[in-house]
Amino acid sequence: MSPAASVAKVALTALVISTADECSQLYQAPWINAIRATTPGHLVLGSAFSWGDIVAYTVGIALVAPLDAWWFDRGGTKSANPSATPKPPTA
Repeated sequence: MSPAASVAKVALTALVISTADECSQLYQAPWINAIRATTPGHLVLGSAFSWGDIVAYTVGIALVAPLDAWWFDRGGTKSANPSATPKPPTA
């Protein structure tokens, strides 16, 4: 993803990845459950599907994306884009 990607594109990508990760927990093959039994595997893959998690991801992204857009509209800069310059303050 480009450092100049729109907030909407980043938000949609975050929602797709988090939903895909949550849905992957429906797959319970022995080999992936062995990975999930490790601490890193559990932290990355989770262990059980939950609609509540999908709701939490959606609400979190829906609350933060507008704040992110507001920040960049008012002249905030993305750290990955050093050429971006803040807008001068208006009087």
